[in-house]
Amino acid sequence: NDIASSIKQTANMSRVLINIQLAPSGIVCLPSPLVNTEDFDEGNYLDSTSARGHDLGNDPKNGYYIRKAIKEHSSTMQGPIELIQRGTSVVSQALIIRNPIYIDGYDFIIDGNKYPFWGFSAILLNWAELAEQCKIAELFASNGLEFLLTRKSTLLNFTTNKEYEEVR
Repeated sequence: NDIASSIKQTANMSRVLINIQLAPSGIVCLPSPLVNTEDFDEGNYLDSTSARGHDLGNDPKNGYYIRKAIKEHSSTMQGPIELIQRGTSVVSQALIIRNPIYIDGYDFIIDGNKYPFWGFSAILLNWAELAEQCKIAELFASNGLEFLLTRKSTLLNFTTNKEYEEVR
């Protein structure tokens, strides 16, 4: 928790950087802060206790991206998406950036191939607060433009091992 707290303070992203996580073998186990009250108005909080134990690799919404990140040795960004955390006025939309961590001696098997994958480090960003602090809408408006953010998600059906797309 000390390292995560130090990262949050150093990042200088108050109300935007709302959670830092470690996910050994792709399973969220160390969300920090566990209950975030500091980035929200009084009485509101982000409770990440329900995220602990979440198996990202076997979640249809995350599985494709998790496997791709491991295979390609690349970071991924998903979102804006709804969080599984619970709480009063939970962040409705977040960007999640995950970075795979590789350590020799660890074996993670995907489609019969071994990867020296230990797990993920991840950060969760409050999309609405990020957009407000960066003044995205104002930037577009000042140039006579509007923007609409949509996302195309690739999901994985674990029964058929087939990918399918969803646009929101």
